[in-house]
Amino acid sequence: MINESRINEIKNTWVKKGFKCEVSITPPGEYWSSDGHETDEVIIPLEGELELSLRGKTFRSTIGEEIVIPAGEPHTFKSVGKVASRVYWLYGYEHE
Repeated sequence: MINESRINEIKNTWVKKGFKCEVSITPPGEYWSSDGHETDEVIIPLEGELELSLRGKTFRSTIGEEIVIPAGEPHTFKSVGKVASRVYWLYGYEHE
């Protein structure tokens, strides 16, 4: 079960730092990756199974976990479950 008050606390902390918050949905089997950004990035898994590759290691995330990706760090997320992965995505850089 998702602890919504804890997730809102995390979101509010980052939004106060000037970060934007969006919900991102990745269909099963699909992935997205980045060579890194000029600011930290935060992902909070809400639904589905998400696999993260960061700093040469790959691990599965936990629903409600606060995942901080340091500025400039290459990373990849893959939706590995049977349902789409849904996450809060907080970022402090320009995104289109």
